[in-house]
Amino acid sequence: MQMIIKGLRIRSKSGINRLIRHLRNGDDNESIAFLRGTASDIQDMHSDALAKGAAYSVRHWIVAPHTTIDRPQMRQVLDMIAKEFEFDVDRAVVVEHRKRRSTQDATDLHWHVLVGEVDPVTSCVLKSSFDRVVHELVARASEYAFGHPFLAGKHTHTVIKGLRKRGMTCAADALERTLLLMPPIQAEAFTHAQHQEKKRLGLDLPALRQIVRDAVSDATSRAGLVEALSAAGLEVKPGDKPGTWIVVNTADGILVGALHRLASRRKSEVNMLMEPDVSTLPVQKPPTSKDHSISQELKESRALNFIVPLHPAQPERPASARSSFAQIAEELTVMENKASNDLLTSFPVFKPTPAVKRIKEELRDANGKLKATRDRRWDIHEQLSKAPRVQWWCYAIGLAARRRRRIQDLERALVVAEKEKQRLQISVSGRESALNREETRAKELHAEQVRVVSRRHNSAREILERIDRIRTMISEDPALADKGVAHLMSVAEMKLGRWTSPEQFTDPVSAKRP
Repeated sequence: MQMIIKGLRIRSKSGINRLIRHLRNGDDNESIAFLRGTASDIQDMHSDALAKGAAYSVRHWIVAPHTTIDRPQMRQVLDMIAKEFEFDVDRAVVVEHRKRRSTQDATDLHWHVLVGEVDPVTSCVLKSSFDRVVHELVARASEYAFGHPFLAGKHTHTVIKGLRKRGMTCAADALERTLLLMPPIQAEAFTHAQHQEKKRLGLDLPALRQIVRDAVSDATSRAGLVEALSAAGLEVKPGDKPGTWIVVNTADGILVGALHRLASRRKSEVNMLMEPDVSTLPVQKPPTSKDHSISQELKESRALNFIVPLHPAQPERPASARSSFAQIAEELTVMENKASNDLLTSFPVFKPTPAVKRIKEELRDANGKLKATRDRRWDIHEQLSKAPRVQWWCYAIGLAARRRRRIQDLERALVVAEKEKQRLQISVSGRESALNREETRAKELHAEQVRVVSRRHNSAREILERIDRIRTMISEDPALADKGVAHLMSVAEMKLGRWTSPEQFTDPVSAKRP
């Protein structure tokens, strides 16, 4: 797995204290850092939702990358989430957790992003339509931007369409080349709610899932799988649904999950592994020499039915007719060579035009400047939020003017960075639109070139087919050679079920049917 983004909607009636305890819990995490906002801000989000009578109070996203990313890259992910769900990034509370993952090669950093479902200023509610598809889209776009391998999701086709709609053509093409040939992803082993439920029962569900995955990968028989899971304190049993195997905890019988989901395998693969030993099945009797001889005789007798009888020898033609036949043969050979050369014409390879390359380079530079401006704006905002405020005692010791100046400088720098970010966003959007237009124009030109070559191939195949028919006709009736190539082409076309005028044979590509 690579980057995973999950979104949870916290109900107003369920309270917010359990979530805050989880975010501030230091027992399960090696380190905790509130990068933006505090726990009081989360309480305010919940209070705003209760005041508005909203069903949900907080939107909680979990960003768990497989490969290590730094905080500036996490800021880019946050910006994409904010853009997709249409909220101000300054409203978000970001918490960084460091915790060891169940897989050894995964990074130990993950982030929690929390935003109030109700905007306290506009009273608008956060978007939630197709949120799982949007989560996959942000994850795939982030993997492409950071150079990480792609993760196959359940909505890959829809994500590719969404990337193209947003102008991310390069990311969509790379995702299409990488993931569309892969098998569809299996259902998730467990949900966030199941994870928390098993955690309260004292079971580490991610660790148990990794144990089941390793056991299924190493097992070659049902007995081997049962033995490996038994050593880990797990037991495999038939589930309530036919053809479903479940894994339970041996000590107290608590259900861990379905075997195929925990192993990330198809149910058919797991059922094949859990079948009885095939060594107990009866062995088929090998065929005897007598059976072999009988089958050989049957094959030989069947082969005789496919022998095509030869045509009877044609009588020798007079010398006057041979000249016409030689002329027809020469003309047919010339047409055949030309059609064969047309058939060998290769399809053009799509290459970006110079305009596309130039706009891509400009877009790359603009995105780099936009990223730097966003990072600078983020840093200024953090400095402003942590800057000491002017309090009453500052006037007594002469610190008030200095602190006020510092805050004003940061506020001015924040306004400048915000304007620069908006200007660069407009510039990037314009270049993305120009890139889409140029790529569309280049693809249309390439498609037209492909169509021309395809028409040339089709015309060449038709001509070769008529030439074969003409040669068969002349071999059956040599007198037809005196009629000329144009007449023979028309007759062959009629016998093949098509009609073509004699003028069309001068240029196969420009041939048009009436």
